[in-house]
Amino acid sequence: MSKPKESHNGNCTKNARIKIDYSGIKPKVHFSYPDKKHQVNGSMFVYICSAWLLILLIGFYGYGIGYNLINGDGVPEDYDKCVSHYENRFIQEKEDMMETLCILEKSSLITQIRGSAPNNLIVFLYPLFLLMVCFIPPILIYWPFKKKWNSLYPKFQAWTAKKKLSIFNPEDVKYDGKDYYVEVPLFNNILLNYKATKGFSKYLKFFEIREHNFKYIVVGRFKGKKGKKNKRRRQLNEWIWYAKFYFSKKPETGKIEVTYK
Repeated sequence: MSKPKESHNGNCTKNARIKIDYSGIKPKVHFSYPDKKHQVNGSMFVYICSAWLLILLIGFYGYGIGYNLINGDGVPEDYDKCVSHYENRFIQEKEDMMETLCILEKSSLITQIRGSAPNNLIVFLYPLFLLMVCFIPPILIYWPFKKKWNSLYPKFQAWTAKKKLSIFNPEDVKYDGKDYYVEVPLFNNILLNYKATKGFSKYLKFFEIREHNFKYIVVGRFKGKKGKKNKRRRQLNEWIWYAKFYFSKKPETGKIEVTYK
């Protein structure tokens, strides 16, 4: 008999403990966190920025190639001719730019705005313009829809993860003196899907994902309260997890397939 299927969301992009109790009529799902306040918070913003920058890069290169093809400005086959071609082109473009700056410098409007030569204004505004082009669109894409992007983040992580598969049969079931269980001893808590059949589905009563109970010892190069350097501090483990499936009786038939990362 298959267990009822339900959808649950922890509404958080941090690694969570998960407990599912199958002993009742309906599964009871509970989310908790090792230390929610200090855990790393995942975000889709980095991926949106990366995708946007890639689009810009492809666009600029595509525009350059298309412009050269349309204007018959192809690349010379000979290497020396190619180098000479682009050196001459660079010099010509530099001369045209300097001529434009000289014209702007004589403009009374620019002089009134800056009170100095306009090339300083151009040097200042050009990087600012590039930063705006690179980051303003991703911000507008992400922040108004932050909740939706956060709900998509775990699915995106699972989709990009290189997955592993373990298949547990009746001979793989262990007994700890109280419960029968099978275990995925080590994974990153990015993804875990499972499918139980026959006895494994019938006797499944409890499932949990938890972090391994240890902390990292980090040596920091900073002064403590007594002025001592290389003070040690403890850092929470939120990256190494395990998963256990508990059974009310030992399954004699069927199997459980677990896909995880």
